Amino acid sequence: MAAPAPKRMKENNARVQPLLFEALEADLSNYPKWSTDVRAYLSAEDLDATLESATPENLPKSSRWKALILLRRHMDISLQYEYILTDNPYNLWEQLEDRFKKIFFPQAHDDWIHLRVMDFPNFMAFNADLHRIASQLRSCGEKISDERLIEKTLSTFPPASAMLALQFRNVKFKTHSEMMSCLFVTEKHTSPTRDAHTTAAAAQKPYGNPHGKRKHR
Repeated sequence: MAAPAPKRMKENNARVQPLLFEALEADLSNYPKWSTDVRAYLSAEDLDATLESATPENLPKSSRWKALILLRRHMDISLQYEYILTDNPYNLWEQLEDRFKKIFFPQAHDDWIHLRVMDFPNFMAFNADLHRIASQLRSCGEKISDERLIEKTLSTFPPASAMLALQFRNVKFKTHSEMMSCLFVTEKHTSPTRDAHTTAAAAQKPYGNPHGKRKHR
């Protein structure tokens, strides 16, 4: 029978608070979501001003320390040590943002340029990658509006689906999510998987496979 844990160990474990959201990875790969979570929590605690200025007005110094503690708690341990001498939440926030931009912006920009509907097996897969790239670009300060998302989607249909793209363009959707909802429904009813034995159905498929070639059965 194992010996009971020392009282002091139990007390220390009790003091360890669970994370409020996912910690920032060492490679900053989850920075877009992490930064959104941080800002949302600090806003709820009326501490968001600590991210806007190194010396925010109408906030006591203790508020800056609270924000700094939150940031550090939700960072990978290697990042905590790397930025251990940064004692202002605003400076830490700016340094992490600049680091993310230098690492991810070139690749995200290149991914956006080459992103095409025709290179994905379905609209759902395309939409997921589209928003992943868009979130990275937004975190780098680039404005990605609904208009840009809609244009990126409709302008990258395969040639065989040009008429479908034109029909959706003429609807003049206000939001990208609204348009994608309609595309999901359209895909569900016209997908070649519903009629795998006809070449005509395959030709109506509004997207291509990842290699840009149709699969023959």
